[in-house]
Amino acid sequence: MTTPEKTCPECGNSFLCGNNSAGPACWCGSMPRIMPVEPTTSCRCPNCLAKAIATAIERKLNRLSHSEALRLAAREATNAPPVEHIDYVMEGPAMVFTRWFLLKRGFCCGSNCRNCPFPTA
Repeated sequence: MTTPEKTCPECGNSFLCGNNSAGPACWCGSMPRIMPVEPTTSCRCPNCLAKAIATAIERKLNRLSHSEALRLAAREATNAPPVEHIDYVMEGPAMVFTRWFLLKRGFCCGSNCRNCPFPTA
């Protein structure tokens, strides 16, 4: 069975969706499970889904205490490669880690990261 090609409702780009019962699991299954899946929402391309998840994560983090945010991030921490928009953003040639990525890491490295969520001494 072939993987269906879809059109992203956000940007209009084409992408392959692996969401079918006969084939392998879809790539979107590796994304953080922060957003509820809504049956009325069409599949998004990897880039647009990552942006939507990053926005949902930031909204959620803004409602949580530091310790609650750490617990949530610890559940999502993996050795998987960082995902653009969710774990980092590119600013020219510089990779800037997000608050979410730094929370998943679980500690302050002392490098004065722009988005460091850890209290300073």
